[in-house]
Amino acid sequence: MRGWKKTLLGLLAAFGAIPAMEIWLRVRASIPVEPPVPRSPRAIPPDDKEVLAKECWVALGDSVVYGSGEPEDAAWPAVLQSHLRSRWPEPQRTVVNSGTPGETSLGGINRLARDVVSYHPRVAFIAYGLNDAMMTRSQTDSWMERRFWLLYGSFPRSWHLFWALKDRLSPEASPWQGEVSFPRVSPEAFRTALTYMVQRLQLEQTKVHLLTTTPTDERFRNAWPEEKRSYQEAMFRAYNDIIRKVAEDTGAGLIDVYNNVPRSGLSSFLTADGVHPSAAGYSLISEIVADALVKEGVLPEPPGLVPPRG
Repeated sequence: MRGWKKTLLGLLAAFGAIPAMEIWLRVRASIPVEPPVPRSPRAIPPDDKEVLAKECWVALGDSVVYGSGEPEDAAWPAVLQSHLRSRWPEPQRTVVNSGTPGETSLGGINRLARDVVSYHPRVAFIAYGLNDAMMTRSQTDSWMERRFWLLYGSFPRSWHLFWALKDRLSPEASPWQGEVSFPRVSPEAFRTALTYMVQRLQLEQTKVHLLTTTPTDERFRNAWPEEKRSYQEAMFRAYNDIIRKVAEDTGAGLIDVYNNVPRSGLSSFLTADGVHPSAAGYSLISEIVADALVKEGVLPEPPGLVPPRG
């Protein structure tokens, strides 16, 4: 009997230690081991009086939001703000560009409170996917995902043992591990991060819209090994499907950029790398966004587009 008691007490002690261990791991994961990500230089400080005096909208995302390769006023959030002021002058609106080049959704979730919530926006746009689905996973990406699951995950992903076994059984390398490829952010983490960001903003009574990715062309595909090209494109489509599903599940608005960019003349929409939009491409994205907002009733029909009655 004494042996059974000792075993039972040992099991109870072990299971009682699990919550404490998980709390310790979450606290440990929250301690920054890298310098904090700087605010996007194109974002306006949230205490700027000019921002506070107007209705604020915020776009959070990667280089396509930031407007890489083009001047600040050519990025689609800036072009959208120009469209809003010319077509819908009342109320006055400021569109804040909180894009950061090269970022994944896991970086965005770390910036959400500072670079979106702090503006108390009426409308927010979340645009990730290209970097998340890119088959160039690094050790930093693996660390960020492990930290993400420790902070936001549930059993078993939040347990240290899960990651120890996972690393031992399926080590991740960059960019290729033999014939197996790894996206920078796993589909499960991408879905979870988007869902968290949407629901967090909805608690603030913010109208959230998810954007699908921009398409790529053959100039981007030709930079990849031939046997990997179709697989990478399939990953982009799969991650866009995740974006659509999260929008459906959370009640967020969906702006399907991927399906609304004409494939004819795609080279003029993109720069020489076949990934980033040109100035004309950013302008087209802003038009797609504005049209979607009109269809959803977030914006009224602009006066020039209202059909005559009678």
